[in-house]
Amino acid sequence: PGFQCIARDKYSKDMTPSDTHSQLKIYVHVMDALAGSVDQYSGTVCRYGLRNFTTAEPFYAYCSRMVGHTGPEIFWRPSTTSTTTTADDATEETLAAFAEYDVNITTAQEAFDQCHMYTHSVWYALMLLSDEDTLNLDGTTDGGCETVDPIDSADKYGKCPTTVTATTDCANFFAPSAEVSMEMLAI
Repeated sequence: PGFQCIARDKYSKDMTPSDTHSQLKIYVHVMDALAGSVDQYSGTVCRYGLRNFTTAEPFYAYCSRMVGHTGPEIFWRPSTTSTTTTADDATEETLAAFAEYDVNITTAQEAFDQCHMYTHSVWYALMLLSDEDTLNLDGTTDGGCETVDPIDSADKYGKCPTTVTATTDCANFFAPSAEVSMEMLAI
């Protein structure tokens, strides 16, 4: 994951997160779901592993099964509660659809964990980056590189969460024991 928001919040005396940081070259796997989604990058971001992301690779099936799911579907994993429907008049068909949805989400969560084991592994990265067809002599990669601008110092688009927004979001989020309607699940 990136560094800009955490640096803005915790390390602003040590560095200036809103600077361009052209000295940084960040390498992320093409299927790393956490790359840039948890925090923001700036500098040159290069994606690697595109050439190796084929059906013959062991993690291809894992990674493909998580595609199309949202972050909350992947990351919300209640340990002591169960998701229920608020429809008192739920039909057998609706309950069957919900059960299928639940299995689908569990499968996606397991696939994410397995995919992440490869795509976010320093050892797997080392293996791929030692291949001259993945990492070129000039530092570019098989997935390409792009320059990512930093978040401006005022963060006028609100890309970095703040304590205020986190408190508000958490206060408005439903409790783990809340019932979820079939409409919310889009079933």
